[in-house]
Amino acid sequence: TESKLIDKVVNQIAKTLYPLSYSACNDFVGIDAHINEILSLLCIEMADVRFIGIWGMGGIGKTTIAEALFSQISNQFDACYFLSNVREDAEKHTLLHLRKTLISQLVEDQDLSIQMLDVLPTIALCKLRRKKVFIVLDDVNDSEQLEALAGDHGWFGLGSRVIVTSRDKEVLVGVDHIYKVEELTYRHSLQLLSVKAFKQEHPPEGFMELAQRDVNYAKGVPLALKVLGSHLCKRSPKQWDSVLKKLKKNPQSRIYNILKISYDSLEPTEKAIFLDIACFFKGHDKDWVEEILDGCDLAPSLGIIRLVENCLVVFVENKLEMHDLIQEMGQHIARHKGSRLWKFPEICDMLATKKVNKAVEGIFLDTSKIGKTRLNPETFSRMPNLRLLKCFRAQYCSNKKDSGFILESAKKNCLQHLPNKLGLLHWEEYPYRSMPSYFFMENLVLLNLENSKVERLWNGDKVCFFCAN
Repeated sequence: TESKLIDKVVNQIAKTLYPLSYSACNDFVGIDAHINEILSLLCIEMADVRFIGIWGMGGIGKTTIAEALFSQISNQFDACYFLSNVREDAEKHTLLHLRKTLISQLVEDQDLSIQMLDVLPTIALCKLRRKKVFIVLDDVNDSEQLEALAGDHGWFGLGSRVIVTSRDKEVLVGVDHIYKVEELTYRHSLQLLSVKAFKQEHPPEGFMELAQRDVNYAKGVPLALKVLGSHLCKRSPKQWDSVLKKLKKNPQSRIYNILKISYDSLEPTEKAIFLDIACFFKGHDKDWVEEILDGCDLAPSLGIIRLVENCLVVFVENKLEMHDLIQEMGQHIARHKGSRLWKFPEICDMLATKKVNKAVEGIFLDTSKIGKTRLNPETFSRMPNLRLLKCFRAQYCSNKKDSGFILESAKKNCLQHLPNKLGLLHWEEYPYRSMPSYFFMENLVLLNLENSKVERLWNGDKVCFFCAN
């Protein structure tokens, strides 16, 4: 009708006279370097179509960077759209709903009918190919989402740019370039914390040491710095000290929940590997850990790669490392599940009593901290899923007389049971004369009984298939 035609003409003229633009409202600390790097990858002046991935751990600032970039360059395109929280919205609604929302906005047709994921209406595709578009797909956690929402380079007109943010590098396998977001520098971390806590760029007198402690705790993660700063705003130095101590025992829920999203997306074996590293193997040689976990049937080679792709683990000179906040998150999960134990009060209480805990998969105990502790010979019969057992004495400890295990009964010269799932058995000063008779060791990769009282590994003949290092 004539009225609709007039509306379209007026809208088109208005867009030409007053192109759409956005203004960043937040204080973006340390973001310029990220923006410059991504702009160099985008090459907006080039007439090709480019897909750029922004990759990094939860809370590292991927969305913030994408928002700042969107506000800076969106007015250079014919159409633009920032699709937030793709992962979350895909769960709440459907990918088909998200696709209709995105395409309808880009082609300026709210009545556009999109009923299938595998094909795009010809009219919509024709309109897209005539436009130079700028799209941001934020928090994509599945390659199916990327394919459904952005298809391929042939969907869009020359000069178009698509930015995808994700924690999972595997999702970004089809993009042209991937930019990894690293932690903030110490200077920018202190500045961000100060802006949120004091509304100024530097901590006031009397707060510098406390602010530095919080910066060291956050380790350059913007989310942690923002949450800490906002939480500590207008609080006294005494309250600052109390909050940090509390955080180390119980991670702040907002930080924890953001980081845990990456963990929740893992497969069961990948979750097990992650918790093992967070609780026991951080800083250990990757090949050595893979060998141990391979004996536990966890397919660690692929599993560790998936952890790296999800920004949960990094390699540093072939050693497995992870951010302190991620390790803290993993240890919190393990404590809640009761699956991995490394705190000596909990372990000693369990070893000396008849508490049943089938969930336990790993125990690492520094015996130099426990003093003399009674050991129930039947303790491990209640832990059928135990894969990793390490009782050791810290190298720096000089106290060798007042720690270790006391046999509960002098008549029993060996443990009654050890789980056959054990892949690692490292027990310094093992207190018995022999190993349990029915411990078959078929999964055992490493056996270390340094300074033990063992006179023989077992009574009688036994056939074993394991590598004892």
